[in-house]
Amino acid sequence: MIENQFAYEKLVMEAYFENSYLKAFRALTLNRRTIHAPKAKAILNDLNRSK
Repeated sequence: MIENQFAYEKLVMEAYFENSYLKAFRALTLNRRTIHAPKAKAILNDLNRSK
């Protein structure tokens, strides 16, 4: 479980610094609260709209 959390946090940081939608999507699908891909996509779409 700790390794999964670390992988999630690492991908979030990489996604931020690289401005990578794909890495952010992968990070969210690793997150315990967002496991489902459609939910991850909806979250990212909401974030993109608020920019």
